[in-house]
Parts: sequence; C-alpha cells; structure tokens
Amino acid sequence: MVPHIKVIFDRVALEVGRGCPQKCRFCQASSIYFPPRVKNPSSVISGVLRSLRSTGYEDVSLTALSISDYPYLEGVVRSLMKELERQKVSLSLSSIRPKGLSPGVVQNIVKVRKTGFTLVPEAGSERLRSVINKKLVDKEIWEAAENAFSEGWTLLKLYFMIGLPTEREEDLTGIVNLVKEIIDRGRKILNKSPQIHLSISSFIPKPHTPFQWLRMEEKDGLKAKYRYILSRLKKYPFVRFKKNSLESSILEAVFSRGDRDLNGVLHQAWNLGARFDSWNDIFRFQTWEAAFEKENVDHRKYLLDLDKKNILPWDHIDTGIKKSHLLEELHLALGEQASPTCAERECVDCQGCSLSKFYQKRFVEQVPVAVEDTPSLGERSEIDHRYRASYMKTDPARFLSHIDVHTIIQQGFRRAGISVSFTKGFHPKMQMVYPPALPLGMEGKREWIEFKSPSIFSEKEFISQVNKFLPRGIRFTGLRKIDDSQAALTEQIKALVYSLDLSQEDVRKAAEDLNLWKEAENNYFGAVKTLMDGFMKNLRPGSIIQASVDTKNAKLLLYMKPDFQKDLKPQQIIERIFHIRNPVFFMAREEILFHD
Repeated sequence: MVPHIKVIFDRVALEVGRGCPQKCRFCQASSIYFPPRVKNPSSVISGVLRSLRSTGYEDVSLTALSISDYPYLEGVVRSLMKELERQKVSLSLSSIRPKGLSPGVVQNIVKVRKTGFTLVPEAGSERLRSVINKKLVDKEIWEAAENAFSEGWTLLKLYFMIGLPTEREEDLTGIVNLVKEIIDRGRKILNKSPQIHLSISSFIPKPHTPFQWLRMEEKDGLKAKYRYILSRLKKYPFVRFKKNSLESSILEAVFSRGDRDLNGVLHQAWNLGARFDSWNDIFRFQTWEAAFEKENVDHRKYLLDLDKKNILPWDHIDTGIKKSHLLEELHLALGEQASPTCAERECVDCQGCSLSKFYQKRFVEQVPVAVEDTPSLGERSEIDHRYRASYMKTDPARFLSHIDVHTIIQQGFRRAGISVSFTKGFHPKMQMVYPPALPLGMEGKREWIEFKSPSIFSEKEFISQVNKFLPRGIRFTGLRKIDDSQAALTEQIKALVYSLDLSQEDVRKAAEDLNLWKEAENNYFGAVKTLMDGFMKNLRPGSIIQASVDTKNAKLLLYMKPDFQKDLKPQQIIERIFHIRNPVFFMAREEILFHD
C-alpha cells in the first residue's frame, strides 16, 4: 500500500530494533517496549531491498528507539550503501545518540544525498545528564557535530528538555554554551555559520518511569526558562527555535498521569468542540478548562508529587519493569548518580525486571552483502538515450497535484525496473523534464515527459511494463526515442490546447444565465464562439493563438502559448467569460503541440 499523495514522509521506514538498552529515567518508551530486541542484519537488508522494489521510494530510514545501540549498524549501513548508491537511494537514521555516531556511519550515509541530522543531548550539563541517566559528555556531542560538519552537513537539529528534576540555572546556561560551541566548531569546518534547529520541550513525568512520582514544573517557571535560553541565543539568526505548546504539554501530563475521573472530562471536551487538538492553530486550552470545570475536576492535582506508598492508577499494567527498581532508580537520580545500561550489567545483578530471558546481549551473525536482483527493462548500453513519453491524467488522478504526479511516475519507473539517468552533485535526481503544470482538478488527455535512460527498450514493452505500477487515472500511451540534437521538451512546445466541456449541465446553466442564445438551442455553439471572439479582442495580441468550438464533441478549445499562463490561466479565462466558479472541473488539457 503506497499513498498517492505525500502524507508525512515518502520513504521506506524499517524498524531494526524494539525496546532500548539505555535507561534514561524520563523515557516511558523504554519501559513500555521492554525488553530490548534487535532484528538480524539479513532480515534488515532483505527487508529494505524488498520494500524499495515494491514501493519505488528513493529514501530509506532505519529506525529504533536507540539506533546507535543496534549492534550491526555500521556493517548494515556499509552493506546497504553499496546497493543503494547504485540505485541513487538515500539512507537516513532516526535520532542518534552522539556517542554512537562513528565517522564510518557518517561517511556512508552521505554517499547519495544528505538527509536530516539530529542529535539529542536532552540536558545542557553533564550533571543533569547523570540525573536523567543520559550517559553523554560534552566532548562526545562536539565530536558528533564535527563529524557531521566534516562530511558537509550544514544543518543540525538539537533536542533539549527544560523542567527536568533538580534543574538549575547553570543547566540552562549549559544548553546555551553547548549550542554556541557547536556553532563555533561548525564555522571553523564550514567557513560559515551552520544552521541550527533547536527544539525545546517541557519535561513531563510519565508513568512507568523512575520520575513518575515527581511533579511537573509550573507553567510560569517553564516560560521563564524558555525565555532565558531564547534571550541568550536570539542574536544568532541562523538558530531556529521550536517550542512545544506549554498548554498541550500540561494536558499531556494530566492524561498521562490521570485516572478514570478524566473519562468525563474527555467526553465533555469533545462535546465542547475539541477536535484535531494536536494542531496548534486549532488547539484551545480554554475548551479543556471548561471541560474540567463542568466535571468538577482540578487538573492541577495531576501535576503534583505523588505519594510513593500509594497505589498508582497504572499499577495494574505490567510492563516487565519492577516498581521497586523504578524507586531505586529515582533514589539514584536524586543523588545525581548514573546507573549501568542493560547492555553494561548482568541481569543476575540487576533483577529489575521479569523479562530478562528475552533480552539477547551477544550477537554472532555476520552482516551479509546486499545484492539486488530486480530485473531491468530493456538492454543496457554505454550511453544515455533520450525518450519522450505521453501519458493520461484522468478520473481520480485529476485531483493529484503536479508534484505528486511527478513522484508517482518516478516511483512507477523504479518499481517497473525502468532505469533513468540521474543528475550529478550532492542531491541526485532523475533526469526528467515535465511540461507546464496542470491546475489541480483538470484532466490531461495527452501529457508528455522527457527522460534519459541508459537502457534501450521499445514503445510496446515500456507501456506494458510501466502501466502495471501506476494508479488508476495515470496511463502511459506512447513513447518515442529522440535525438540529442533536439531541443528540450519545454523549448519545443508550440501551444497548449485546453478544452471546456460545453455539454456539462453547470456550463449550460451558466450560458443560459448570460443569455448566450435567444432563438434555438442549436445556436448555442455559435453564441459561445461569438462571446469568445469578443473576449479575445480585449487581450493583448498573440496571447491566445486560437479559440474555436468543436461542435461534434461539444467543446470550446483554447490554443495558448506556453508562457501565457504566467499572465492569465485558462481556467481564469473561462471563469471571466462564463462566471463559473472553479471551472477546472469541466476542463481538460487536450494536447501539447510541438514545433516538430
């Protein structure tokens, strides 16, 4: 199942591990997905290649709660990139612990194109990182950033939390100093300032973590801390801030730590109109405050310290981590002491869980060589060949955007095994040329693309193969090989032929309202032509090459110069003449005429 529009990311996302051997004390996911398990490298490599073959995506992401702890990471990346580089498919990794980012991994994932690069220090000082059990020193963060800058990255994403237990002013200053140091090191390597995306989120004490008994800091205190960091970094225009909504963080904390009394609140908020509240432009905290008031619930009580002796609302849920172990970790945190990770200590010494028998710590499997055996269409040659192909965009495909259609065609080519030549440089793209964009909602009866390929294939085998991998409404209808001496597709266009379906009821109704014909219905087409001729007299000469009425097929035809759309689009012409709102749904681009 491949969506035909871009939903979030157009890429293969393959999970290489579940759970996390790290024991960050703020992290709920490591408890919920306990114990840590990893996928063997042969399954990862075959899964990536199989998914690429069936989706046609040009990006792959390896994901895990802690991708750096995947024991085969460097070997799998090295093996995959040998094949992905040939296919011009990029590889990215989910957020990386700086300690696990080796130069070898960095050098491999930049071979095709540079994808996002994210580091997650969480806290600004080594002391506070000991409290949250994030085993990371400043030097390791700097080295990871230097590795990225040395390989040409100019954008770095950094994630921090504020409001962590025992947090002090020097911890906030540590965030500022850490960012400044990364900027300085980036300047020395890049000879310019790096782009920094700085994400600041509010700490929420989550159930099933050692911090579940602690309070969440009040809103005013969190606001002050954010302003403190912002005021000291605002002089750097290349540092972009991303702050989570404090009200939504408060709501998240309430429902994370809440009990059954919140069921009524949730229902009341829905009755009051709470919808799509993860969207900041729609979220209204006042709606939730009203819901709490109607149910006589004080939401602030869920943000306070919890008695360690009391039964918690979530104690009946067994994640495998013992409650006594969480209490022990809380004691160590408040004493600013780190504890060993699951990978660093023996289960017999820890005994903090009931699922240790499922946790495999030693791995012996060898990383296999990635070999893709997807057949390619046609016969490979030593030189590139130019092709021009025609296709239709009709039925439901008319509602796909110009960019989405490009993506669908490229994915279809990949899935069909049709090799396309790529551009050079840091971000290689398929060498494809497209005509001027179709308006959203308008059909294209005979669209064209031009592409280069190192393979030789016939029109028949091309059409037969590629149409197997395209959605309803997009169908290739022709292919011809063209000489290198010919001008590019966009330079060859003589006219774009647009049509309005005069048989549509809405169009006829609009014509009636304009009194286009007075005597008999068979004068309708002549009246349309007269009206069109009158409109054209008011346009600058040569804007529309020709306008005519096809009485046999009941269509008004506009022959337009390819550059005329910059001034007046064909749908705007129809709207002005007939006063029809959104006339693209009654229109089509019938043909693209070339000089040859």
